[in-house]
Amino acid sequence: MGSGVSEATLKINGRAVPGITTKLVPGFAYMPALELAEAMGAKYILDRDALLAAFDVGGRLVQVRIVNHPEDSSPTEDGININNAQIIQSPGVFSDGYLFVPIKSVVQAFNGSFTYQESDDQFLVVLPRARIENHQVFQDPQNDRIVIHLSQIVPHEVFFNSAVDTITIRFQRTDLSKAQSFKGRGFSRANLIPGTGFTELQVQIEPSYTHRIFELPRKTGTSFIMDILPASTEQLESDVEAQRIVIDPGHGGEEVGELFLEFGWERDLVLDFSHLLAETLSKLGFAVELTRTSDRNPEIATRSGQGFGANLFVSIHAGDHPRGQYSIFYLEEAEGIEGLDYAVRENAGQDVSETATNELRRKVLLNVIPNLDMGRRFAFALNDIMFQKSGYVSNTPRAAPLTVLAGAGGRGLLLEFGPQDLTSTSLVDALASALGALATGGF
Repeated sequence: MGSGVSEATLKINGRAVPGITTKLVPGFAYMPALELAEAMGAKYILDRDALLAAFDVGGRLVQVRIVNHPEDSSPTEDGININNAQIIQSPGVFSDGYLFVPIKSVVQAFNGSFTYQESDDQFLVVLPRARIENHQVFQDPQNDRIVIHLSQIVPHEVFFNSAVDTITIRFQRTDLSKAQSFKGRGFSRANLIPGTGFTELQVQIEPSYTHRIFELPRKTGTSFIMDILPASTEQLESDVEAQRIVIDPGHGGEEVGELFLEFGWERDLVLDFSHLLAETLSKLGFAVELTRTSDRNPEIATRSGQGFGANLFVSIHAGDHPRGQYSIFYLEEAEGIEGLDYAVRENAGQDVSETATNELRRKVLLNVIPNLDMGRRFAFALNDIMFQKSGYVSNTPRAAPLTVLAGAGGRGLLLEFGPQDLTSTSLVDALASALGALATGGF
């Protein structure tokens, strides 16, 4: 790096970004993870317990392994994990309480370039721009689907103007040669409009319709999908009245769960909290059910089955978490569930066995569980909502093949909070608001 290492600078897409250091790990350029995420337009989550940092841009999930000391920063087989594919790279490093990550590894994981100009002692990062390759409108007798294909993965923002029923999606770092317009049944107009460094999709929804948004990452790009659906009479009268949420207080009966000094048994803590949560959600207009209302322990199949057809299924557990922190688990095909906390294993019961895991895999392959990706998106959306609105911090959402979550067709989450939060009314209000946003698609 030469004699100017201490004065090295960094530019990301032409903009100077502070924080770079080549002294933490000699021969490598690192910077604080949060600052890098902000410069890239990425969502960023740090799981200190699992020693993982996660960056998400356009549905592409990049996880960085973390070590506690620079001397342990040699490249490892799981240094970087891209959508479950492991790549040999250097890990992130904690320094003075802050997480620093290798710039080159993270940038290249998102198809960006990283170069060093020795003459200026300057590092240059260029993140890829995307082309709007094409758009499609699919229709069936009731629904419209707008699909926008982008050549690269880029961040986007969503705005809703309720006064004119118009949704605006701004795709950053994108190019569009000319404006395009199209129409559908559930929307009066949709316009793709080129901007300065970005592209906007503006969709004016018909008054009797609602919408859902999600992304499907592709090998080199991403597909942005908006479903426009008829709103039921109940939805027109109230956005939440027809939404059904099932709350599952974990354990019960002889299955007492963990014991927390000064707070009591897990089975009682989660039941009391679930009653308050259900009451709050009901006041917001949701149709709420509990899998148990007393000190009993329904079979897992019974709990899971109650989630069939629900907009959201949430299993509540207690764990050893400090106040303001919690864990999220979502349904996912997997060979095992190593690393899950004790309470989660208790809830899984027989499902930790290889036989039950394989059975879940077969259900996934046969599409018995149709919206498997929904749980992952719900999990990361809940993490964002809870942090932005209420300051609660989740560990990186984790996948688990738990049958208790399968009944809601992928719309199931298992949440584990500390006993102090479970006895706090502030968590009840924060979680009810966040779950309401998930159930109605308002995220």
